[in-house]
Amino acid sequence: MAFAQAELDSIDARIVELEGLLATAQVIGDGPPPARVQPGSHVTVRYEDGAEEGLTLVGALEADAANGRVSIVSPAGKALLGKGLGADVSLGTSADRVTLRIVRLGKPDPAEPGQAAEPGVRGGQP
Repeated sequence: MAFAQAELDSIDARIVELEGLLATAQVIGDGPPPARVQPGSHVTVRYEDGAEEGLTLVGALEADAANGRVSIVSPAGKALLGKGLGADVSLGTSADRVTLRIVRLGKPDPAEPGQAAEPGVRGGQP
């Protein structure tokens, strides 16, 4: 009986947590693409070696580095937020610093989840 009550308490706590998330969730609109990187933006970055990668900035719960979905609270996400087309962004420590350039900025295409040519952020933590 005690195990069942503990399980029920755990489920109730999870319901409260999810209700809180829903209460503060924001739907990203269908308007024109933003001029600066923001949550929901699809960003194509070019590395110093010329390789390009598509990334979509998402909330922490939606992050999936293997599919190019980078959390806005990760080091890469924080570095990209607020930057515009053509901006250079540096990631990592002085020993392993990587510089990216934003070469395309827009909204993700729902038909192409993730849109990453090479999943994840090279040299940084998604």
